[in-house]
Amino acid sequence: MNSDTAAKLGLNVVSNLTGDSESREWPSFRGTAIEIIRLAGDPDCSFQKLVDIVTRDATLSVKVLRLANSALLRLESEVTTVARAVNVIGVRALRNMAICFAACDAVPKTDLGEFDLAIFLEDSLRRAVAAETLSTHMGMKNSDEAFTVGLLQDYGVLALAMQNPERAGDWMLARRDCAEHRREHEIGIFGKSHDEVALEVAKHSQLPASLAFAMHYHHKVETAPPNLETDLIQLASWAETVADVFIVDDRQPALDLMFTRLKNECQINEKDAREMLEKIPTLVEEYAHVLGLHVPPQEGFEDLLRETNRQLAEMNVSYQELMLELEKVVREKQEVERELRLANARLERLAGIDPLTEIANRRHFEKHLMKQIQEAQRKGVPVTVLLVDIDKFKNINDTYGHPFGDIAIRAVASSLEGNIRGKDLVARVGGEEFAVVLPETDHATGSVVAERLRLCVRKRELFCGTNPVALSISIGGASIERISMSQKPKRALDWLVKTADDGLLESKRRGRNRVTWIKDSVRVFE
Repeated sequence: MNSDTAAKLGLNVVSNLTGDSESREWPSFRGTAIEIIRLAGDPDCSFQKLVDIVTRDATLSVKVLRLANSALLRLESEVTTVARAVNVIGVRALRNMAICFAACDAVPKTDLGEFDLAIFLEDSLRRAVAAETLSTHMGMKNSDEAFTVGLLQDYGVLALAMQNPERAGDWMLARRDCAEHRREHEIGIFGKSHDEVALEVAKHSQLPASLAFAMHYHHKVETAPPNLETDLIQLASWAETVADVFIVDDRQPALDLMFTRLKNECQINEKDAREMLEKIPTLVEEYAHVLGLHVPPQEGFEDLLRETNRQLAEMNVSYQELMLELEKVVREKQEVERELRLANARLERLAGIDPLTEIANRRHFEKHLMKQIQEAQRKGVPVTVLLVDIDKFKNINDTYGHPFGDIAIRAVASSLEGNIRGKDLVARVGGEEFAVVLPETDHATGSVVAERLRLCVRKRELFCGTNPVALSISIGGASIERISMSQKPKRALDWLVKTADDGLLESKRRGRNRVTWIKDSVRVFE
């Protein structure tokens, strides 16, 4: 897919970072890896330039030489220079290995609570080896990216753990469940899943679009846009099913699902599937050595099968049947409780979402603004609110019909949400009215943001059939530069909303398509 198409989809993850996301919020790749990722995609990049970049990074040089001399490549003679190592590995493979090395080295500086990074990377390595093994067996044209896709497809979990270290331990309890249940747990624990944040993670790490899309769509391959190449996306889905056999506690259903999917979707019979699976534990250990990861000795596939069969045999013993029945009752009770927790979490989430635009609604806006005012009060930082209204919206409805009016509302919502930071909030608070909460933002910065939002909507191309429809918005703003602990947050909230609304009315009165901060729209609450 070309970059124009990616941009129209809003998924151009290979563009430069906006700088809005704080580095503490996302796993960060080191500069050398990012430089290699960029240059490897440049047809004019010279071989010597890549060699020079690798040579400058002592750690990466060691790893590249280790890879070139590993059992994975099986070369007849020892590789002693970085130049020959790069030549042996190849430019595209070097880019992918640089991504892999960077992913394994992107250990956050923040506390991850009870999240076990080593176990997470071990599971990621299993998915990577499964993806590469499947790709090689099936003769896929983009097999050189397979390992990297498998390694990174669940990388969003690390971002969620970094953002929510106090809840990361709960995810560790769920990691030995099957892939789809793990994803449900993530939504219940973090409010979102790893694939939902994958594009932002990929953008922050400046990953190629092919990897970003696989990270984002591998749980719902059928939802990928029709003009995307889905080979890597589908591969990531299969790799997860294969890797789960080595990860989950309940292995028999995992084995059944894996053999079924490989037979029906990949045309791989059970005999060939078993041969592939026998290679995976050894490859995991070999790749762990190359990447500098410490993993325990891996359980062989035959050992795994024997253990599974032993567990099945024990179920025929009457005492074990009684115990298993008791455990089943306990599990069912826990499952009901889990489903209830997940349902409550989903309901809570849905209660704060506007169904038309799928952004926050008024209820969530007021709750979120109160929280940000309390944070501003505690930290002594500013907070800004913008109220936004689509200009002459009644004319749009009257001229083009209410269905197109809904399209216009969604377009404005998308434009607003696409031009704010991750910690900011856009909400639909009325028919054609929106609100934007800008934490830790003073009047000067808020004015810049407001003008940027106005311009992005103004430049939005919208058509009703072949008829172009111009959109514009009016904005009113208000800022609290500081609020003392003696003040009531509710009073500050009411003042921000009222003052921003007065500014919005003034923008409309003065001709619309403008930003207005009325007199005394910036306050210090002592």
